[in-house]
Amino acid sequence: MKKSSNQLPPKWVERLMEFVIDPVLFEEIQGDLYEAFCYRVQRSGRPYATLVYFLEVVRYFRPSFLRKLPLNLNFLTIMHSNYWKVAWRYMMKNRIYTAINLLGLAIGIVCTVFIVLYTLDELSFDTFHTHSNRIIRIVENEVDQEGKVSETAQTYGALTPVLQTEFPEWEYIARILPQNLLVSRGPEKRVQEEGFLYVDSTFLDIFDFPLELGNKATALDAPFSILMTASTAERYFGDENPIGEFLTVRSEDGAHNFQVTGVLQDLPSNSHIQFDFLASYSSLRTVIPWVNNWSYPPLYTYALVPEQATFEKIAQRLEAIPSKYLSNDLAESRQYEFQELSDIHLKSQREGELSANGDMSYIYIFGAIAFLILLIACINFMNLATAFSIHRSKEVGIRKVMGAQKSQLIRQFIGESLIMTGVAMGIAFCLIWAALPIFNAFTGKALELSLLSTQQIVGMILGLVLGVGLLSGSYPAFYLSGFLPSRVIKGFHKSSRRFEALGIRKGLVIIQFALSSGLILGTAIIYNQMHFIRTKKLGFKKDHLILITLRDENDQIHIEALREELTHYPNILAASASSGIPTKGGYHSFLATPKNAKTDSLSIATNFMNDHDYISTMGMEIVKGRDFSKDFSLDEQNAFVINEAAALKFGWENPVNQELTLTYYYKGEINKSGKVVGLVKDFHFNSLHKKVDPIIMHISGPTYYTNMLLLRTSGNDIPGTLAYIEKKWEEFNPNRPFEYEFMDEAFDDLYRKEENLAKVTAVFSLLAIGIACLGLFGLAAFTAKQRTQEIGIRKVLGASSTRIMASMSWDFLKLVIIAFFLSLPITYFFMQDWLASFAYRANPRWGTFLLSGLVCLCIAFLTVSTLAYRASQTNLAETLRNE
Repeated sequence: MKKSSNQLPPKWVERLMEFVIDPVLFEEIQGDLYEAFCYRVQRSGRPYATLVYFLEVVRYFRPSFLRKLPLNLNFLTIMHSNYWKVAWRYMMKNRIYTAINLLGLAIGIVCTVFIVLYTLDELSFDTFHTHSNRIIRIVENEVDQEGKVSETAQTYGALTPVLQTEFPEWEYIARILPQNLLVSRGPEKRVQEEGFLYVDSTFLDIFDFPLELGNKATALDAPFSILMTASTAERYFGDENPIGEFLTVRSEDGAHNFQVTGVLQDLPSNSHIQFDFLASYSSLRTVIPWVNNWSYPPLYTYALVPEQATFEKIAQRLEAIPSKYLSNDLAESRQYEFQELSDIHLKSQREGELSANGDMSYIYIFGAIAFLILLIACINFMNLATAFSIHRSKEVGIRKVMGAQKSQLIRQFIGESLIMTGVAMGIAFCLIWAALPIFNAFTGKALELSLLSTQQIVGMILGLVLGVGLLSGSYPAFYLSGFLPSRVIKGFHKSSRRFEALGIRKGLVIIQFALSSGLILGTAIIYNQMHFIRTKKLGFKKDHLILITLRDENDQIHIEALREELTHYPNILAASASSGIPTKGGYHSFLATPKNAKTDSLSIATNFMNDHDYISTMGMEIVKGRDFSKDFSLDEQNAFVINEAAALKFGWENPVNQELTLTYYYKGEINKSGKVVGLVKDFHFNSLHKKVDPIIMHISGPTYYTNMLLLRTSGNDIPGTLAYIEKKWEEFNPNRPFEYEFMDEAFDDLYRKEENLAKVTAVFSLLAIGIACLGLFGLAAFTAKQRTQEIGIRKVLGASSTRIMASMSWDFLKLVIIAFFLSLPITYFFMQDWLASFAYRANPRWGTFLLSGLVCLCIAFLTVSTLAYRASQTNLAETLRNE
């Protein structure tokens, strides 16, 4: 019977074991380990079983189990039992040195592996599609009257027929229209589904999202056909077969019944297209009959191009589309280009992205952090190995007298270094296994240990062991093997060469702490910027604001009744319904024509308000003029309020009573003329990555633009307040579930990537400084041991313990201070690039630099001072007994 691939151990471990283990014992050992592996797979899962299997294989790497190789292979002299014993005894004699070396290197490897796993996951986005290298997304650039370009990921439905005409050689083109719709199966199962996509029938020909049930060729052909993922099917149908069953989907124009024609496998997490439902695009002929136009609604367009397609020619032909198919006004304001699928997740930061994208700059940052931490660990390893190798000089001399060659000694010490790195790697694997759930929770990923069995990761791990082992062991190996036996045995090895090595050690300490200080300083700058974001005045009060989503046009038009009723509740201080809410959008771009201004007309963000209370509910500040008021009966017909950016754009020093005309669409074109009655202080309705744009606010009355209800609460009894609102909502619209969120939480979501960056850099910075301090502790211990007799003589001559302690501490602290000042300009230069992504930022202050330096200095002082104090308390009789 053929074994399942899930029951077979990793091939690379089996091959390693076959290469190393004696053939006579191989089959017996393999059989025992295989049975244990199968048991662990069933009980604890394959990732855990793989890790334990690897560790058990490593346990057999002992002389009695190893393959017998020809004696003429000189490189195996490092495996000689005598060398093993010497290395083992040396490590046991210097337990602190061994523990510091192993722990520091293990932590460095853990950090590196985690960051590499994160990076590989980010780089793998959308690569699972068979033709991922031939899939492109067509995107649009919008150009305003002043030539400012707004890059958006979206296009419009009318573009696809044009593309089919202009590019008949393209294999498939598909549109994607995301919707947030209420899906129900009977009265007991009603869910507001965010992952609902209308797609063309060619969608499954472009992308590899396999079906578990249904026919891929016809699943999306008929109107009102719907596919769902396996986990979604289980939510709605349990163990039933959903094929042929119906689901009711409620949209703005009413409810429609969709027939289930297929079930898809659950989506991989590394896809930028995420969904729970796929509905046939042909359904929109009924649901949104005007969907295929050049203005609304925005959607996404993907294409599968032929293998021989030339991307340069595609770009040229896309540039010609606006002038050929659009009116003159639209042609001047629109440009079309394309993106390769592999570039979307990490390299695209356009407006209206289909999902939250990553950032290539963060990949570079995390990669640099991984490299720096591993470099710090390697320097640590090399520094301690060099320092403590002085104690083995007589061993080297005796071996040379007994006939050992320099090459043999080099191989011995490099071999010991490789053994140390191998043990550190084993410790690192255990730490990775234990810390992976924490890392996943920290980064929002779903990484698994099975990723470690890929060829890339295995190659990286083996490369780490060899690279770190060779790098760390090379200097002490070549340094010690160069001793002259006669001078070593006579005690003359402490020559100028030793001082040279000591100088190198100081340089390595400086490099270590320069890197660690740079990471801490970078973390401080990031946290300083995040504090600036959290405390910056936004132009409105975001605390205690509740946002309620209005999805049905009937709710939007009749929301005034609910608004009035909610304001009677004591904990609700104010309420307003509008289209525009900071962080949520809804500021529609329409044409404004001002009088007595430096510009004739321009497209400007417009906020449609259902009532007079929006500005007061938001807590905005009126700079000049007044707010909308019911005391002025004509405010709804001819009054506008603008922000400072709009006044600057129009060139108005005093905008109050200035006239303008707003042209917008509501069941036809409307030209609304009136006067500016008030000027509000600029408020941030986007993230601080962008500058505040001009905006016009006006009262439009009940319209379908009014898609949000905003409630200002007292902050008291929030659960009770929400319960009251939900009760009133169910009375207002029993067919639509109550949806709400808090403004401050929505605002925090804008900076989720930056918050994660701050957390990750903080943790890894602390680990980096921890590794550096481990090395400093080891070097301090070595120095204290070397200077034992010197300390005794100083005490005999009258030196106090405090003075001795200060002298020893200063020897190391001055290196840390030098390292910190070296890190300042480099860190400042690199962090300026990151800060440049914010239109509003806090420039690093000297206090930030000073605090970071004090943190490094205090940590280093605490590390060294303990050993310095112990050394200063040395018993004089014990110290000078051998003199």
